[in-house]
Amino acid sequence: SLIKQCIKEFKSDDFERIRDEALSLEYDGRRSINEMIHPARRLCLLIERYKREFPRGADVEDEIPTPFVCACEKGRIDDVELFVNLHPFHKYITNRDVNGDWGGMTLKGMVNQVGKNGDGNSRTPLMAAAYREEHFHIVQYLIEECEADPNITRGYGYNSLHCAAKYNKKNT
Repeated sequence: SLIKQCIKEFKSDDFERIRDEALSLEYDGRRSINEMIHPARRLCLLIERYKREFPRGADVEDEIPTPFVCACEKGRIDDVELFVNLHPFHKYITNRDVNGDWGGMTLKGMVNQVGKNGDGNSRTPLMAAAYREEHFHIVQYLIEECEADPNITRGYGYNSLHCAAKYNKKNT
């Protein structure tokens, strides 16, 4: 069973007690195995999932896409919020290929960092959300909750507003 595998892997028999408590009607704590996984491990698994899905840029094959930027580009608000909430745990991921340059960065720095989208092009997370697909909910979240700066420009001098206007997007 999963519980026996967890006991063996984590060298702890506490999982049975946690399972029994979580299944009781009066329990107000964690009810999911995902809630018991250490946040740094959850972040690492999330990053690895994006690295598998976007191994190389579709247009620029030499570029490795940035997982957080890809989540914004694809409109995956749950993953965007997870990246933001797990931001403090980037420093525990020592593999630079997985972690990128975010190890000691503030949240504001992370959401304003230029990375690579799924095509391998340079974008901030806000630019990626505002571009072709117009993910307004992510644009709003990044600006209001994470202090994303809409004035940051990329190589050609385009900012997030230019990215949205290029494809005649009216909501972002």
